[in-house]
Amino acid sequence: MNLATAYKVFTASVSSGLLLIAASTPARAQLITNPKMATLHATVTVTGGVNFTGSYDTRIMVPTCADVARGGTRPPGNYGGPVFEVPVPMPPRGSPYGPVGGGHTFSTDVAAFPYHGPGSYTAKNLTATQMDADTPLETQETHIFAFPDNIGTLTVNADASGSFQFNGLQDPGSVKISGQVTWTCSS
Repeated sequence: MNLATAYKVFTASVSSGLLLIAASTPARAQLITNPKMATLHATVTVTGGVNFTGSYDTRIMVPTCADVARGGTRPPGNYGGPVFEVPVPMPPRGSPYGPVGGGHTFSTDVAAFPYHGPGSYTAKNLTATQMDADTPLETQETHIFAFPDNIGTLTVNADASGSFQFNGLQDPGSVKISGQVTWTCSS
């Protein structure tokens, strides 16, 4: 392809509102072809052996809150079927934990799977392996809480707002926590 042809393709792409960028993952491809994304505005509160409250936003690669409520937090057609994942803060580069303010961090992999739309999900309808709460980087102090069989309750409303309540999670050092993540949605 010569430079004149490349310039025409580039200017046509930009003028149509679509800039073609090489995507290395399906998620990036979805972001490029569908830049409209819903945002979950979350607050996490943890009490017990670790105490903090923090807020964060999570952008979802699903266009509207109605789509999130109906089909979950992963883009339609994603491998494995519909899933609604508890929103977590975006971790900075090189960290597995996302900041929630005040020097606190939070991460979890709790999800309703299979997700069947708005409602409450408990026990066998939830998947999770752990929650990382207030685990500072570059220290020996870790608070990684494993989930027992009774994970908690995840509730999703028709407007994609919701909550996840958990109780009695324990880390290897016998620190116990309870708490909740609540969120609203905007698109």
